[in-house]
Amino acid sequence: MAIRFTCPVMRGELSATNAYVRLGSISIKKNRGSDPETWYLTADIQVFADVPEEGDNALQSIHVDRFKMTDIDPAATTVATVYGGLKAWLVTNTAVTAVTQLSDITDA
Repeated sequence: MAIRFTCPVMRGELSATNAYVRLGSISIKKNRGSDPETWYLTADIQVFADVPEEGDNALQSIHVDRFKMTDIDPAATTVATVYGGLKAWLVTNTAVTAVTQLSDITDA
């Protein structure tokens, strides 16, 4: 699964058109002191100019670098769920345009 979009990169001086986004490291943590117990997820986001391959360097975008989902169920959260949440977040991000999800590209 992959998502393509257009966003500013390199401190907003350039724009990456039809860039690909890939989830980097993902962590799920419990909210401390929450009652009832709630969990949240954070993920690093990597932006690539083309379909990412081994060894490709990610572009730097201050607008798209980290993503957070709140009130998740750790047992029911899948990569597809996270990509769906990421796509919804990108659509509401004012710095990002032209968001499309490509189901035929998989993230290993």
